[in-house]
Amino acid sequence: MSKVIIHADTDCFACRYDEYLCSIGEDCTIEVDLPKGRHLLTFFSSYFGAGVTSEVEFDISDGSPLELEVEMRKNEEALENALCDEVPEDELIHLNSGEYTRDGFILVKGVENSGRVIKIDERCGIIHNEAFLVDGLDTRQIFLPENLRAIGTHAFDDFLFVKELFLPESVRTIRRGAFHAWMGIEEIDLSNQIRVIPESAFEASTIKKMDIPSSVLFVGDRAFYLCSNLKWVRFNGRPVEIAENAFEGCEALSKILIPKGDVPYFRSILPSQWHHAIREVGSC
Repeated sequence: MSKVIIHADTDCFACRYDEYLCSIGEDCTIEVDLPKGRHLLTFFSSYFGAGVTSEVEFDISDGSPLELEVEMRKNEEALENALCDEVPEDELIHLNSGEYTRDGFILVKGVENSGRVIKIDERCGIIHNEAFLVDGLDTRQIFLPENLRAIGTHAFDDFLFVKELFLPESVRTIRRGAFHAWMGIEEIDLSNQIRVIPESAFEASTIKKMDIPSSVLFVGDRAFYLCSNLKWVRFNGRPVEIAENAFEGCEALSKILIPKGDVPYFRSILPSQWHHAIREVGSC
């Protein structure tokens, strides 16, 4: 085993080949022991919903300590700029079917017999902050592109009639309040790329069940706050942290399904008020 000394410029946590390795405080240094060979470490900002990542690939060939410098701030600024509230006019290319940014992002809206439909072009990579903030009153269906990577803050706020949504496997980031106050939603399929369910992601929505993929490591503040119709949640893996108030106000929540043998672990990270709801998968 060799020591790897990691210094980060902001709060983050590290994964080694998609498995949690350690957490690092802002401007702090931490030491970890890793075996000889090739390693890929991915660092995630632990600011809930930031979705900022940085990857470092390296070889350990002998027992000498290795030092890694992780710069997250510039990546965070880049993502924030990409998810800005407005796109400058000179960055838009106007076409008949909608408005394209120079990087190919597009928001396309259309009407079908079943009601109003939001369709997003396959070239879209990021849905901007508050992109559909005023579209929730009469939208019935939403179709997301297969190459979508990120959904911005409050992008789909206050929708009333959309009952289900499927996130493509390409989605890695959803930001704070992305699906806040959805009054018609019953089910959302999360992708297996998402590491963080951010602050207020589904707050005050009518979602009835949530299947949380094994990729999720953090569940943020008020993530499911006041989801009064939420009856069960299934964790397919071991998150590192679940915010104390993540399920506050979920009065109908009666089952928290977890992998077999993980009852002690989930009792250690869930508030005591939810211990009675913990069930191993396969148990009654």
